[in-house]
Amino acid sequence: MIIQTVLGPLEIDVEAFSLPPTFPIVLPVCRRLRLAEIVDRFCPMKNGDHLTHGQVVEFLVLHLLQAPHRSPLYKLSGWAEEHNIHHLYGRRAEEFNDDRVRRTLDALVGSLPEVETAVVTRALQEYRISPRAIHWDLTNVTFSGAHEDSDLVRSGYGQGRVHERQLQVSLHATAEGGVPVRHQTLPGNAHQAPLAEEMLQDLQQRLPHSDLIIVSDRAGISYDNILAYRRNRAHFLGPLQVTDPDHAAQLAAVPLEAFSPLSYRSMSQPDDAYFSYATTLQLKPEKRAVPLAVAALFVYSARKRRQDAQQREKKVERAWQRLEQIGSYLNKQRYARADYAREQLAKAVPRAVQTIVCYELSGSNGALSLRFWRDQEAEAQVAAGEGRYILVHGLAQTLTSDDIFTLYRRQGVIEARFRNFNSDLTVHPIWLQDDRRIQALLLVFILALIVYTLLELCAERAGLGTEHYHKMTTRAMIWTFGGVRLKQVRVAREPPQYELVMSADQEYILGQLGLPNPTVYLQPTI
Repeated sequence: MIIQTVLGPLEIDVEAFSLPPTFPIVLPVCRRLRLAEIVDRFCPMKNGDHLTHGQVVEFLVLHLLQAPHRSPLYKLSGWAEEHNIHHLYGRRAEEFNDDRVRRTLDALVGSLPEVETAVVTRALQEYRISPRAIHWDLTNVTFSGAHEDSDLVRSGYGQGRVHERQLQVSLHATAEGGVPVRHQTLPGNAHQAPLAEEMLQDLQQRLPHSDLIIVSDRAGISYDNILAYRRNRAHFLGPLQVTDPDHAAQLAAVPLEAFSPLSYRSMSQPDDAYFSYATTLQLKPEKRAVPLAVAALFVYSARKRRQDAQQREKKVERAWQRLEQIGSYLNKQRYARADYAREQLAKAVPRAVQTIVCYELSGSNGALSLRFWRDQEAEAQVAAGEGRYILVHGLAQTLTSDDIFTLYRRQGVIEARFRNFNSDLTVHPIWLQDDRRIQALLLVFILALIVYTLLELCAERAGLGTEHYHKMTTRAMIWTFGGVRLKQVRVAREPPQYELVMSADQEYILGQLGLPNPTVYLQPTI
C-alpha cells in the first residue's frame, strides 16, 4: 500500500495474523507460575539455540487451554503454524512437532512429583491460597486400542460402569478455588481407601501444613483410614457408608425435632434447607477387635427424603413386578424346580427393600406355591431413616456444625475439577502407548488444570460475572477469547509495529483481572 504524505509517497504493508486464542489470559498465569523455568530447572538441556523442555510444556498448556478443539500430537506443528506461534516463542512452528513433544515427555518422567510440587508451591504463594483443607477423589481415563502390556491400563469401575481399559487419577485440590495440589496416576483397578495414608504423608511433605484436613467421599472413609489420619495428626471429614444395622437404627431413631437448622444454602437450590444433629458413633468392623469412637453429624433434608422415598418406591415396584412374573412362571419348565425358583427369587428383591418386600415359597417340585406381601411396619422403619445421612469427622471442637457441613459441601470443587478434566481438558490417551509417557502427559494436563483453576479463582476474586451466572467461569473466558489477531504494520526502512485486535469484552476481562497488555509476550520474528 502506498500513501501520499507531505514528504512524498510512503509504502506501508499491513498484514494480520492469527495467534493462539487464549494466550492473553493463559500466558500471564504460566509466566507468573514460572512454569517453563521450573520445568527447565528439573529437566535441563545442553546450552544452545534450541527449544527447551519448559517452552514445550508451556506451549502444550497454551494449546490445551484454547477453544474450541485441540489437535493430536502429530498435528501440533500444524496448529503452531496456523497460529503463528513464532510471534510468542521466536521459534519456527515445525520445531513444535510430535517427536519434540515426546522427548519432553520422556524428560519429565524422572521429575514428575518435583515439577508438580514446585508449580503448586509457587501457585499457593503467588495467589495466596490456603492449603489447610484438601478435597480428595478419584476419576478414570478410558482407553481404546491395544494396551495389553500396560501396568496402568486395566479393567476397572468408573463413572457408573465397568471399562475394559482405563487408568485412574487420584486428585487432591484446595477447598478455596479447587486448585490441584497433588495427583497420582493409578492402575484402572485401584481402590481409593488403601491409598489414604501414603498420600497423606506425601501431602504433608509437599504442603506447609502437617495438620491437614482431608475431605473425601464414602470411598475415602474407613476404619483403617481414620486410624491413619489420627496416627499422622491430620483431620478427616466425609460421609459414612451406612452398612451397620446399628448405625442405621441410630440414624433413624433421632426425632426430627432434635435436628437443628443449618445456615447453608446451595446456589442451585436456595429453598432447600438442611438440618443436623451432632453425636458420636462406634465403628466396629468384623476384623477389628477394638471399636473406634468418632464424631458424627447426622444430616437431614426434606428434598433428600422425597428423593429417597421415590427411589424406594421404584425398587419396591420393580421387585413386586418381578415376583408377579416369577409367580406366573411357577411350575413351568425350569421354574418347576424349587432350587431354581429360589435362586430367581433371591435376585428379584434388592437388598435395600428386602425387609419391605417379603415372599414365601412352599411346596415340592412341580407343585410350588408363592406368596408375597409388603411389610408396612418394616417400610415405616425404613422411611424413618430416609432423607438422612452421616458425616464422620475428626475436626476441632471449636468448629460448629455449620462450619463442618459447609466444608463438606465444598467437596463439589473436586467434582467440578473432574468435570473440567473430562470435558474442558479431555485427555486423549490414544496419543500414547508407553506408560511413562502417559504419566508425563497427565502431568501436563494437571498443570493446565492448575492454570485453569487459577483463572477462575482470579475471576471470582475480581467479581467477574455473566448475565446468566454469578461468576465468570474459565470456560466462559476461553470462549470469549475464541480468536485474537495480530496486526503488523511495516513502513519502509522502519521496524514493524504490532497491534493486537481484541474485542471490548476481551479488553474488559484483561482489565478486571489486572493482566498486562498481551503485546508484552510478543517476540522478535524469525
